[in-house]
Amino acid sequence: MANIIDYLLWRGDVPLSLDPFNEVDALILTELAYEDFSGIVPDSGDAVSIDRVAAQFRALHPAQETDARKDFTRQIPRLLDLAGQAPRYAGMRMAHYHNDVDQAFDLQLAIVSFLLPGGAAFVAYRGTDSTIVGWKEDFVLSYSPETEGQRRAVAYLNERWGSCDAPLMIGGHSKGGNLAMFAAAKCKPEVRARIQAVYNNDGPGFLDAFIASEDYKRVVPLIQSTVPEGSVVGVLMRNEARQRVVESDAFGIMQHDGFSWQVLGNHFVTKPQRAASSLRMEAAILEWLKVQSVENRRLLVQIVFGLLEATGMQTTHDIMANKAMLLSAMRKLQDNVPKEQRALALRMIGQFLSIGTGLTINDLKQELLARVPMRDSRPDADDTQTPA
Repeated sequence: MANIIDYLLWRGDVPLSLDPFNEVDALILTELAYEDFSGIVPDSGDAVSIDRVAAQFRALHPAQETDARKDFTRQIPRLLDLAGQAPRYAGMRMAHYHNDVDQAFDLQLAIVSFLLPGGAAFVAYRGTDSTIVGWKEDFVLSYSPETEGQRRAVAYLNERWGSCDAPLMIGGHSKGGNLAMFAAAKCKPEVRARIQAVYNNDGPGFLDAFIASEDYKRVVPLIQSTVPEGSVVGVLMRNEARQRVVESDAFGIMQHDGFSWQVLGNHFVTKPQRAASSLRMEAAILEWLKVQSVENRRLLVQIVFGLLEATGMQTTHDIMANKAMLLSAMRKLQDNVPKEQRALALRMIGQFLSIGTGLTINDLKQELLARVPMRDSRPDADDTQTPA
């Protein structure tokens, strides 16, 4: 089977004029949005060809640097290399790169626009990156009707694309998919009228109030939601858009990695439905949201991430270099989180760690137990296997 790297190797010579933009192209552009294009793609001014972007990125970040990455972004520089060389993307340009991280607003936001040959544009919203504040923002979605990131996602679409007549496609992976859907629903009517498709690649959904809004209902027909068969992130909260299930060669939560999604020709390899574990997870999450008050959700998120932020660590890379500090923060959960909420708190950290660092809660518990036995660890043991 093949993934998006193989897609560019095998079909990168097929121009968009012969085989129009498709779901696989959309995933590629949303993966590229994870890279830092500071100093390469300006927020204003002339657009930069994708081959030039790839060359300048490599000049700043040689292979020996990017190959040493340990997180999910390790393959993205190679994807950018191939995109820059592919005749399929010849003539594609990049513009309006915006990157904003602000802990005071629980904000991690990055967006870049791709100008396609023929006049259309694809606006790609970055998913959760390596910052702890970015991961906190994901969980803020469970209690906040509107985040600062969502508001600024709308502003970007209105300000950069509100004064032209270009057809638009927008999308994102993970939290980027949520931002894309929100921006499509809340942007100015004249901008929304030009949106042809919204690509949500395993992004979380919304609270019930937003699902019931007329703004959301108007864009549901435009949304193409794609999730892996074992989806965990894409089943958080609600999304009424039609869901397509894609086969993945990874296991568990690591199926969230778009590089594990299987491709055949110009489309994903699909499955008739999600795995039973993913369906159970969705039901459990919806039940938890139903019985927990908004205030309880807020308090749990603030406690868990407050403990992480108090360590002074800012990124998943800091965590990998300072596991002892993370272990200390986890021990403090025993004193700060009510016992009935403790398993959920561990799941929250488990999701964050598994995707962001490749670590698991059990890895850390074993390391912690080797130092000092963890209080109340036995009752929670079964609850730490599958992060939510």
